[in-house]
Amino acid sequence: MLKRGVASGDSLRGSFPKSAPPVLEVNGWRVGRVEVPHFQLLPGEVVGLVGLTGAGHFGFARSLYTNMAVMAGEMVVDGQKVSRRNPRELQRLGVGFVPDSRMENALTAEGTISENLSLVHPEAGKSGGLLWPRLEGQESRRVMDQLNIRATGPRQTIKTLSGGNKQKASLGKWMYGATDRYKVLIFVEPTEGVDVGAKREIYGHIRQFSERGVAVIVATSDLLEVQQITHRVIPFVAGRPGPEIPAEDYSEQRFIDAMAGEAA
Repeated sequence: MLKRGVASGDSLRGSFPKSAPPVLEVNGWRVGRVEVPHFQLLPGEVVGLVGLTGAGHFGFARSLYTNMAVMAGEMVVDGQKVSRRNPRELQRLGVGFVPDSRMENALTAEGTISENLSLVHPEAGKSGGLLWPRLEGQESRRVMDQLNIRATGPRQTIKTLSGGNKQKASLGKWMYGATDRYKVLIFVEPTEGVDVGAKREIYGHIRQFSERGVAVIVATSDLLEVQQITHRVIPFVAGRPGPEIPAEDYSEQRFIDAMAGEAA
């Protein structure tokens, strides 16, 4: 199923150094019926993964962080081979993950904004091993201000926020207590269920990450999303990545043809 997204406008993609060594590389990757012989990502690059329903792009993106159903493959992060592929190790190496279905996979509905933001790095709100509400509140407000999360304060419960602010909180988990720590961010449906204004804000945040040298993967069903924010797109067909499409060749028809397995 394809989504057309918000109305197109100026590109929201930044620039990145194309001569830098890859910050993420996988070889011989096999997850379920999805096979990816080789994939690499450069610092500051935003790469889109697209495909028809069941094509494998979502499964591949999720597997890079969760390692679920991975049957074979080698991963290298910033020149270091990853021997223990699990979320804790990937966090240590600087890989973060913003999943789809945020209320099921990323956030706790009854928890406060602070509680949710601190899920990944709770130590940022602690001193001497004890939680200090003042420190937690300060760090939460810093992230809220940076992402423009609209709320009465850090103690507001997540379930009362709009879809866009919930999604920004899902992203904020990787910023709380982790300034410049992450080198790779993996997004699955980053603007799922948010309004047009929130979409533009999230696109802006992704561009800011890119401009700071963070490499970004965006697996999405929104074709205008990848058209606006990515530097290249990899279409998946029946569990395999097809020839990549560079930004200068983007068009909705090109994406649709590629996802259908039709040559350009």
